[in-house]
Amino acid sequence: MRRRVLPALALLALLALAAAWAARPPRHVDPSTARGEGPSPLALLALYARVAEAIGSMNLSAARAGLSLAEQVYAPAGLRYTLERLNSLLDRLAAQVNETRSLLAEARRSIAVSDPGTAAKLLDKARTSLTGARVTYDELRDAARELERHGIPGRGLEEILARIGGALERLEAELRSLEREAQGLVELTPTRVNVTAEPASLAPGGILHLAGCLETAAGEPLPGRRVLVHLGPETLEAVTGPGGCYALETRLDIYMHSVPVYAEYTPQGPDRGLYRYSRSATITVHVDYVEPPLEARLARDTLAPGESTTLEIETMRGLRVVVETPFTGRQLLGPVEGPARIQVRVPPDAAEGAYTVTVRTLPQGAIGPASVQLALRVRRLTPHVEVRAPSLLLTGLPGRLEVLTDTVSRIVVSSPEAGLSLALQGRRADLELRVPHSYLGTVASIHVRVEPLSPSYRSVDEEIRVRVYNTPALVAASSPLAAAAGLLLRRGRGRGAGRGGAAGAAEPAPQQPPGSGGGIRGLYHRLLEALRKATGVEPRPSYTLREYLARIRGRLPQSIYRAVEEVFLGLERIAYGPGGPRGLLEQLRRRMERLLAALHSLTAGGGEP
Repeated sequence: MRRRVLPALALLALLALAAAWAARPPRHVDPSTARGEGPSPLALLALYARVAEAIGSMNLSAARAGLSLAEQVYAPAGLRYTLERLNSLLDRLAAQVNETRSLLAEARRSIAVSDPGTAAKLLDKARTSLTGARVTYDELRDAARELERHGIPGRGLEEILARIGGALERLEAELRSLEREAQGLVELTPTRVNVTAEPASLAPGGILHLAGCLETAAGEPLPGRRVLVHLGPETLEAVTGPGGCYALETRLDIYMHSVPVYAEYTPQGPDRGLYRYSRSATITVHVDYVEPPLEARLARDTLAPGESTTLEIETMRGLRVVVETPFTGRQLLGPVEGPARIQVRVPPDAAEGAYTVTVRTLPQGAIGPASVQLALRVRRLTPHVEVRAPSLLLTGLPGRLEVLTDTVSRIVVSSPEAGLSLALQGRRADLELRVPHSYLGTVASIHVRVEPLSPSYRSVDEEIRVRVYNTPALVAASSPLAAAAGLLLRRGRGRGAGRGGAAGAAEPAPQQPPGSGGGIRGLYHRLLEALRKATGVEPRPSYTLREYLARIRGRLPQSIYRAVEEVFLGLERIAYGPGGPRGLLEQLRRRMERLLAALHSLTAGGGEP
C-alpha cells in the first residue's frame, strides 16, 4: 500500500506544478541584465530642432517648453551626461539671447527720446550679454560633437545649431546699428529741467502749486516746449512760457504719505535733431491723513464648492466698505454703523486652489483708506470608496465585484478582459465579473471611477488587478495526472484489502455534516456556521481570517471572542507560516470542539458559559 501511495503523492505534486506553470508563464528576459535602449536619433534631432527654432525666433517660453520635454527623455548612463550638459547650455543660451533682446529694446526707446546717456549704458550691457551668448554657443557646438559618438548624425546637429548662430548674427547687426544712432545723439544740445512744489506738506484735497523752467545747458531758455510733470501715479502736462518757465495748480487727492514729483522733457518734432532728453531731480510732497482701523475675519477659511461662510467686518462708523471676492465680484457696504456681516458662497463649479478676499474702506476727507486681504482655500472632499473584488478569477466562472461609497455617486466600472463597461448611480454597485475561456492572459484589470453627484466631492479612480486562471488549460494539464494518481490509489486499496482478509476489512469513515468534510476542516466549517448564527455576519469567501475577526468583534462575549481569535490565528499560522510546534493541530482541534459547544450554548439561550 505504501509503495503505491508515494507515487500517487508524487503525481499530485506534479499536478500542482502543472497548474502553476499553466497560470504563470516563464519570463524570457532577466530585467537585471537587460541593457537600456537609448532614444531615437531622429526623434532627438526633431526635438532639439524645435528648441533651436524657438531660440532663433527669440521665443523664450517656447524654448523652455521644448527643453522641459528634452529633460524627460530617457537615456543610458553614457549618453545621459552629454544630454544634460547640452540641455543646460541651451537653457543658458536662451536666457542670454532674451536678455540681449530686452536691453536692445530699452536702448531703442532711449534713442527715440534723444537720451544718449541712458542708451549708451544699455548698449554696453547688451554687448556684454551678447558676448556671453557667443561663448555659450561655442561650448554648445563642442557638446553637440560629443553626440556623434552615440549615433546622432553630426550634419543634422550642425544644421540645427546654424539657426541659433543666425539669431546671434542678427542681434550683433542690431547692436551695431543702435550704437551708431546713439553716437549721433552725442552732438545734440544738452538740456535741463527742474520742478518745485508748494507747500511741501498738505492734507488730502489741498491745492498744490508746481513750477519749473526748461533751458539748455548754457542757460538759454526754451519757450513753447511741452514738459511732463509726474505727481505720484498721475501725470500733468505744461507748456513753457516766453522765459522757458511753467506753472501748474492741482487739487491733491492722492492718499500716499510720500508722493514723488519730477519733470521730464522729451524733444519732439524739429527739436529731436537739436536737443537732448532731460529729467529733473525727484522731490517729495508729504500728505497728512489718518488710516482707520479695519478688521476682517472669515468664519471658515477652507470651503468645498457649494458651501458658504460668514465674513465679519469691523471699522470706523460712517465709512463705506468695499468687499471683493473672485466669486461675488465687488460689493459696496455702508456707511457702516457697527460690525457688518456678509455671506461668501463658493459656486459649485469653482476650481480647487487658494483665493483672495479683499476688504477695504473708501477714503473720506482726512480719513484715508485701509485694506485687509484674507486667504480662502477651496478644497473638494474625498469620498470614502471601498472596492471588494475577488482574489482570483477562473475563466468561464462568475466573480462578484462590490463598490461602496458614502455619497450618492455615478459609479463607472470597466474591464476589457471581462468585456464589462457599466455605469450605475447610487451608493453601492454589485456586479458580476466573468472572463471568457478565450482569454489567455494571467491578469484582469478592473477600473472603477466614482463621480459624486455633489460638487463638494472630488472624483476617485481605483485600479484593481485580479489574477486569472484559464480553466480549460488547468483541466488539460491536470486530468492525466489526476487519473493516474486515482488509479494507483484504488489499486493500493484493493491489494491491501485482499491481504487483510475478512478480519482486516476497513471500517467506514465517520459521517460528517453535508458539505463540511471530515477532520479539522469539518470542524472549521461547523465553527464558521456557528459563528454566523451567533453574530449574524456572513463569512464571505473573499474575507481573510483577520478580516472576519474584525467584522465579528463586539458581537460576541469577550471570553468567546478571545477563544475564536486564538483559533483563527493558529489556523493562519499553519496555513501561511512555516508551521507551529508539534501538536498545534491537535490543540486547535480540541479548542474548536470546546468553542462549538460554547457557541451552541450561547445560541440556544444558555448565555455565556
